[in-house]
Amino acid sequence: MEKDSGVFFRSFKDKITDYADLKLEYLKLSSYEILGKAAGKLSYGLILILAGLGAVLFFLLATAFFLGELFHSFGLGFLCVTLFFVLVIGLVVLNKTWIKTKIINKCLEGITKLEEELDNGDNSTEVTDNIPDTTGEIVLTEERDQTAE
Repeated sequence: MEKDSGVFFRSFKDKITDYADLKLEYLKLSSYEILGKAAGKLSYGLILILAGLGAVLFFLLATAFFLGELFHSFGLGFLCVTLFFVLVIGLVVLNKTWIKTKIINKCLEGITKLEEELDNGDNSTEVTDNIPDTTGEIVLTEERDQTAE
């Protein structure tokens, strides 16, 4: 009787150990999948941003030369474009907390979508509905302080 229970518990221990090992391996593979998808999206975004920056650069050079021809002074053309950029930078600095909040919320939204896809067993990353996901939205403390005033 004691031999049977000893064999049973050893077998049970081996099965639990195997289960724990398999569960750990599954968690590793799931995290690799999440990291791989995130890296792919990040790489795609960076390539898109770099291509967009190149297009904007050439557009602004063309605009500066066009304004230079219009004002009969290339210096004035480039000055107008520079002043435009100073205005844009000022707007970005003034809206810093709003921009940071939007970026953080988009990142959290992407992470929750990946988690939901993994939980549902769905491997497609394409969005099929236009319902905004508000899970994980945060409000930065700076923004909360500004709205309280």
